[in-house]
Amino acid sequence: MTLPEYDARIRAYAEELGIEVEIFHSNIEGEVINRLFAAHDEGIAGAIINPAGYTRGYPALVAAIGNVGFPTIEVHISNPARRGAVSGGGDELSRHRDRLRHRAATRSPCAD
Repeated sequence: MTLPEYDARIRAYAEELGIEVEIFHSNIEGEVINRLFAAHDEGIAGAIINPAGYTRGYPALVAAIGNVGFPTIEVHISNPARRGAVSGGGDELSRHRDRLRHRAATRSPCAD
């Protein structure tokens, strides 16, 4: 599925539920953070975020999620814990990277 196809499905489902939805996409961490804080200022009721590549190692995004005044739910198109090893290396550094990969930093400030 493409991103526009996901967007269309989300919009259709939101319409069925009778709720308003805004979809925002950016590959720039600062833009995502700015949008979260703007949503906070606008009184948005909640956010669903797919942090994708920002899942680990982005403390500013983690702080923003923890500081907005609404619940934020983290979702992924695939299950990060089931992706398996990606580094392909057999050395200790590669094994460490693979272990860290399954610890989503964005998960802790998000709603359960």
